[in-house]
Amino acid sequence: FDAVDDTKLVGKAIIGEMMELVDTVVTNKFGLRVVKYLMAGREKTYTYPDVITLLQKGDGNEHTKKDFNVKRKELIEAAAGPIIEWMKVKLVPNLFDPPATITMTCILNNLPPSDKLDEV
Repeated sequence: FDAVDDTKLVGKAIIGEMMELVDTVVTNKFGLRVVKYLMAGREKTYTYPDVITLLQKGDGNEHTKKDFNVKRKELIEAAAGPIIEWMKVKLVPNLFDPPATITMTCILNNLPPSDKLDEV
């Protein structure tokens, strides 16, 4: 997600495809890492330090014109609708499952403000 400026393309081609099968992606340990990175970025709570170090090597790319935080915000917005719908179904059943509550916290803390969040 970090290296591509065209967030509309990434939102449709990659995130859109992932969000069509959000339950499958989140229940896969590698898919879950992608979702957590999408939602929380390089926050150390959800991303391994060695992964952050590896990603930092790509920082400062002279071909990237769009600000990192702007890209991240736009990509989160692309995933927000399907993630909120998934959370409506999965939040209550997963409240007492510690790994799931970490995932839910990651998602809820990073979703953009929305009236749909009141429905979760």
